[in-house]
Amino acid sequence: MSNQLRTIRQLRGLSVDRLANLVGASRSKIYKLENGSQRLTDIWITRLAAALDVAPADFLTPGGPSIPVSYYISAAFSDL
Repeated sequence: MSNQLRTIRQLRGLSVDRLANLVGASRSKIYKLENGSQRLTDIWITRLAAALDVAPADFLTPGGPSIPVSYYISAAFSDL
């Protein structure tokens, strides 16, 4: 099953290492969850949603995450 974990992590500007630290997982665990080689269980969805500040449903939304436009604007200006 495809999920939006990688997309959401990248939109949040987090590295795999940083996300792994936030949820208490290994780097390889995050890679496996992102590429679908390990199932994204309800427990993982809950932990990741809290760490990434998104709704749990955003991980499974085919159209992509429902991240507010204000996030994109602040992310665009953060490097200036």
